[in-house]
This record gives sequence, C-alpha cells and structure tokens, in this order.
Amino acid sequence: MAIFNRCDCKAFNSHKSKVCKRCNKKLGKNFYVQYSVEGKRKTERIGDSIGFAREVLAKRQTDVREGKFFGNTKSIHWVTFFDKYYKKYREDNLTVFEGKRYRTARDFKDFQKDMTKITRLDIENYRLHVDNGKRTKSTINRYMHVVRFAFNYAESLDLIDQNPARKLKMYKEEPSERRVVSADDEIKLIESAKQSKSPLIYHFIMIALYTCMRFSELLDLKWSNVSFEMWSFMLYKTKNNEIREIPIIDKLKPVLDDLSSLTGDYEYLFSDPETGEKAKSVRKAFEKAVERAEIGKLTIHELRHTMVTRLAASGASIPEIQQISGHKTAKMVQRYTHVGLSESKRTIDRLSKFLEGGDE
Repeated sequence: MAIFNRCDCKAFNSHKSKVCKRCNKKLGKNFYVQYSVEGKRKTERIGDSIGFAREVLAKRQTDVREGKFFGNTKSIHWVTFFDKYYKKYREDNLTVFEGKRYRTARDFKDFQKDMTKITRLDIENYRLHVDNGKRTKSTINRYMHVVRFAFNYAESLDLIDQNPARKLKMYKEEPSERRVVSADDEIKLIESAKQSKSPLIYHFIMIALYTCMRFSELLDLKWSNVSFEMWSFMLYKTKNNEIREIPIIDKLKPVLDDLSSLTGDYEYLFSDPETGEKAKSVRKAFEKAVERAEIGKLTIHELRHTMVTRLAASGASIPEIQQISGHKTAKMVQRYTHVGLSESKRTIDRLSKFLEGGDE
C-alpha cells in the first residue's frame, strides 16, 4: 500500500518526489492511493491533500485487515442527495441567503457524479469557480461551507463512507470595515424611501435600522410576532435557532401603525399590499432609495451594523447588545463594533475616579 503523486504525463511518482521520474517536470499535488484486495490492485484518486491521502490509506489498511469488500462502497449521486435530503434540510433550517449558494453547489459541473467519486481537487476547482474576483474571502467561505456541510451531512446519514471535505481549510478572513449610517444620511435615506414606488421600503428601512434584525428575520416577521401590549418583537425563526425578544423603540410605534394599515390583514409584516403574498425581497427598492438619497454605497446589512454600533455608543454592555442583536458570542459583537475599546475606556475612567477618590 502506498501514496503516489501523479504527473501530467500520467507517470506515478513517490509522494515525496519533487520532479517526475519520467519527464523530469516539477510535480504538483495530484495524490493517489494504491492498495490490494484479494490480490487485485485498487487505485483511488484523492486530490491535492497529502494529509487526506494518508487518512484514506490508513482506513483502507484497516478495512483490508477486517476483510471488507471495496466493490460495494456506499455512495449517492450529488444531485440526488441535494434534491432528496439537503433541499429539505435547507428549507427547514437555513436562511434565504443560502438559496443561491445551494443552487451553485448543486449545479457545479465537476460535482455531477457519485459523491464518493468527487475528489478534493474537484472541491478546490469549485472554490476557484466561486472566486470570481468580486467576492470577498468571507463570502467564498460561505459558499464552501455549503459543500463541506453537504458531505458531512451525507456522512452523518450513512449515505457515503468517504468524505473528501473532511478538514477542508477555509480562507483566512480579514475583518472588513462596515459603514455606520450618520444622522444626516439617515434623514436623507428616510426621505428618499418615502418617495419610493415601493409602499414597504420606508417601513422596512426603519425597522431594520432600529431593531438589529437580520435580513432574513425581517422578511420572516409575522404580525403574530408583534406584541402591542409589551411593545416588542418575538422572533422564533432565527439564524441561531434561539428565541429572541426585541423591545420596540418609541420611534417605531407610528411606523408599525402605518404598516398595519397596509399589511395588517395578512400574515407577514412585509407582504404585497395588493396580493397579500410574502415579499421575496426588497433589495432593488432599497438600492434605488440609497441611490436617490446620494449618500454613497450602503448595504442592508449595514443598517444592522449601525444599530449595533449605536447601542455600544449609548453605553450598552456586550451581553445587552447580544440579547437584541442575536450574536452568539461576544467576539461576534466585537467584529461589528468598537464596543471592546469603548468598554475598556470606561473601565479606565472608573479606575481614575476611584484612584482620585482614594487620594482624597
């Protein structure tokens, strides 16, 4: 049993070789494992990971010793798995953002085969496919998470016994600077939204700006989630699958009253006022409102970031911000705001006052 590195000239070389023994060209990373079962040699392509090749070879050695038959390897076609298993899971558990990533992974040409025949090289080709020069490393990682979870989920269902996505490395993400909407720009944006042809975009922007909700949470918001007695939003369908209650700021009360006159008879806050159907997206109306306001580039997610930053500036603690925003960890909150530095300064100020008092 051995691991080989195959050259473009199709010669098999030792995995430790730097150049091909046949053509003398510099070798890349194209690893295969070879083993024998009942006197018959088997060759299995792994991809570009020597670590994964070692794992596979060790498993094959164990399986050979235990007398397992390799001709009946468990597998399922990639598309069949997506349509029969992954699609339902996605609809039940993932946010609307995952839809495009799901379809991109499902339809990738190199994945159109049994899952056990998909190699690490195929997965890396997918990474190159989604890396179109316009996406950030964090966005590319979100696309790769769909593939990694697909294999992990299939393995957990005992549909496959080989997982090429195990220990799949992600890009190191660099923290990106997010915009905070200023008071002046907020006024311009609100006035622009009121002039929009969309009857919902003004209400959407206001609720997004003053609740910290994610885009998917906003679109999933039902009137049954609104308590006019407690003046709060109760969220049951969240990214972290944790129930969250958000108090309604006084500034939103007239906004909700006005929105109720438009969609109050329907299930969702953001429903088409004429048909009652749930709004699928408000992106185009939002982008036009931003353009009309002449305030520069602004994304919907930056409305959430603005609220988190304003909470921090008002003196809210990290746990208090987490309760409203739904961030799972304090570290996640610190990615969106300078709250860590703000709290540190307040701590130093308190120490200074304590020391001044002690001197007296």
